[in-house]
Amino acid sequence: ENFNRFQLVLAQSAAVGLQARLESHIVGIRHFTSSPWMQYMDAPYFERHMGQAVAAPGGIVEEIFRVDASGRVRARSQRAGTESRAFGAWPERDLFDWARDPANRGQTRIAEGGFSPSIDSGPHKVPSLSRGPSSGRRLLLITPTYEETPSRFHPKPTNRFAGVTGFTLDASRLFGLYLSSARQATPDGHIFVLDAESHFVFHSTLPGLVGRDVYDGISSSIKRDDLVFSRALKESEGAAVGEAPNRATGEGTVRQVIAWTPV
Repeated sequence: ENFNRFQLVLAQSAAVGLQARLESHIVGIRHFTSSPWMQYMDAPYFERHMGQAVAAPGGIVEEIFRVDASGRVRARSQRAGTESRAFGAWPERDLFDWARDPANRGQTRIAEGGFSPSIDSGPHKVPSLSRGPSSGRRLLLITPTYEETPSRFHPKPTNRFAGVTGFTLDASRLFGLYLSSARQATPDGHIFVLDAESHFVFHSTLPGLVGRDVYDGISSSIKRDDLVFSRALKESEGAAVGEAPNRATGEGTVRQVIAWTPV
């Protein structure tokens, strides 16, 4: 029982650390969008601003994009470069409607997925969220953008809604940079993160599981309800000993202690 309690404390500590990492990125995004270059889309300054942010060390930011007040994608910056042109209407209408609601001014929303087409995929490609197993490693952070910061070119802010600024983050890398050190507390075990749809976002020892459903590859002869992580998916927090699929061999089960907590 004491060992289980210790494992739960480790899981809780890791979850708090992950939340702090996400919060730091949210603060960074709000600071980024406070730039008048991003608010007014002053060329060529805002393209350079986006390119520098994507090129930051760590490789966590995969892409930054800017949607104007009419809902059209105006610029995208990836590691391959930055483009500023009319990409067409942003198809994520629910996210855009959320952003332009005045009640959400100053807020940041997290969604799963990210832009799927790369910059060089053709002028007629309209970026959209890619969801499902292949997008399990991405997090999309969006924030409403307003013309609210004065500058030399805009001494009197209009305070008008100017659109959306979005960041696509590599969740596996984001979590891995933190959890790789947290794993030292359990050198014989592993740490994994599941998204809300039970897809692996991170796995410390089996990175090939990222993007896959937690039940993928499990033999049909094994009852899901008999697996200890089935309990973890139903309960908000806890620790238990039980059967888990043998991921190393792909056959049968092994006895494991699993501690889980929400992030």
